[in-house]
Amino acid sequence: MAFGKTRPSRWAPLHHPEGPNELSGFNGLFWFESALIVTIGMLVAHLFLTHFFFRTEESNAVSADVVQEGLTILGPLSFEEYVAGFSILALVVGMITYPYHHVSMSSISGLILFSLLSLGLMTKSGFKKDIDWALIFFLIGSQCMIKIAENLGVDAYILDSLSGISGWIEGNPWRLVTAIIAVILPIRFMLPGPPSALLVTTIFNPIALDNHLSPWVSLFVCGFLSDIWFLPYQSGSWSQTQSTSLFKVMVTSKFNAYNMAMNVIRIGCAYLCIPYWQWLAVL
Repeated sequence: MAFGKTRPSRWAPLHHPEGPNELSGFNGLFWFESALIVTIGMLVAHLFLTHFFFRTEESNAVSADVVQEGLTILGPLSFEEYVAGFSILALVVGMITYPYHHVSMSSISGLILFSLLSLGLMTKSGFKKDIDWALIFFLIGSQCMIKIAENLGVDAYILDSLSGISGWIEGNPWRLVTAIIAVILPIRFMLPGPPSALLVTTIFNPIALDNHLSPWVSLFVCGFLSDIWFLPYQSGSWSQTQSTSLFKVMVTSKFNAYNMAMNVIRIGCAYLCIPYWQWLAVL
């Protein structure tokens, strides 16, 4: 699979990162643009597999009266919803205009969050519960662990210990993704998703740099594949679902087959991204 002539991403750094500290150079819409194959692939797979596994023989038509009744119950948009919409719009505008103002997305996000808190538009309880802190700590922790490993010389020790893997990769992104898959899947049986992604990212970032591959690729692939799970205890969301009344009406055999298929497709999407990233000149 090839995309022909490369078309460098306008949101990526002008030069490939030469060290772990340069990961902060990937800002703006670069993440969205680079994840486009994954986004489309997972969405199409979800829609197809949902239709294949969970489609019923009966056709349940939704009338306009039912929709109108639901909208009436919901009522008009509240002030908080307008604030949320404006915040998202401000964030999107900041992402789109990044090539012009060069203000990092973390600074824009922090400014929006500070404004919401200082103006009393977000409560302290909402600040604690409504923010995906697990993802934030993963992204922050990834860069912190990489910098700590570099300063303490752990990255050099990892390279020395895993010289066989680094030598086998030989600058080949296909082999890099294969190695990440071979390492992260067994680890997922012992650790939850975010810690697994953090650990494997710390291992493979120096390997990627040693093979002159962008460390962003290893960070993205590790984070994306860390959501794979095979057994119920590996997924917190599925474990919570088992304790609700919804679990009693679910056909678990079909859901398990759906999840296994999505796991395979997730791995396939990681490989499909490689020629796309080469086209964007990320690799």
